[in-house]
Amino acid sequence: MIFGRHYNNFMPPEIYGQKQYYTEAMETDNDIFRYCFAPLMTSMRNYDALRFDQMYIQGHSPIKMQRQQDIIDVLRPQMQNLAEATSVPLMNMLNIKYIVTGDSLTQDWALARFDDGAKVYENLAVMSRAFVVPRARVLPTGGDVLATLADPAHVPGEEVLFEDAPDLPELLYESTMPGKATMVRYGIDDIAVDVKSGGGYLVLTDMFFPGWYAEIDGEEQKILRANYAFRAVQVPPGEHRVEFRYSPLSFSIGAGLSLFSLAACLGMMAPRKRPSI
Repeated sequence: MIFGRHYNNFMPPEIYGQKQYYTEAMETDNDIFRYCFAPLMTSMRNYDALRFDQMYIQGHSPIKMQRQQDIIDVLRPQMQNLAEATSVPLMNMLNIKYIVTGDSLTQDWALARFDDGAKVYENLAVMSRAFVVPRARVLPTGGDVLATLADPAHVPGEEVLFEDAPDLPELLYESTMPGKATMVRYGIDDIAVDVKSGGGYLVLTDMFFPGWYAEIDGEEQKILRANYAFRAVQVPPGEHRVEFRYSPLSFSIGAGLSLFSLAACLGMMAPRKRPSI
């Protein structure tokens, strides 16, 4: 919508640069977080998150991966009657720190940040984008994982959920010691997290997607699909640095073909000696 603003006859171009009240309420927070509307809805201002460098739970684009949409569909009914909810563990796990709503939230976890008809609340129970859990549980299907995530009694900070799959490796850790994850670096293709634990699982609530690789202290580690749609790695006891990097094979192949094509073009353009008579 930003790039096509001159083609949208329903909204004047200057509106794209205007900050909404919820943007201003969040912009001084330098933490890594997501925000959402309650109830969840499709907004004509989805581009605000991209324009003002904030992360909207429904994303910047109407095109979504199926598992991302499944998570949103499970979250939707919970956000519909948020004023009546004692707690929403799925919302907390999804790193939703700010909630934009017309309802009054009186729960202990809801801290008002803007209240002038429309309201913005800070979710004090939000979980960090990366967190450590001491144990894992394997469920038969992805549907079982979704159902468990939707259960208000589920505690996502205590266990990570995996669906049974042929490529699921042996799960090595089950600890009673809580762990700690500290975000060191967060970029679009490069993430680093320092972990201290008695052995467990580092969960990163960014979408599981091919092309991402993980290393623990420089040694490659398999990324597991966790909590239906996200990423996790097994982390041994002690203090470690876990790094995620996006380096898809398609990019490497494309770069190689481009270099080969460039070399071929330069070779054809190079001056040649004329044959002697």
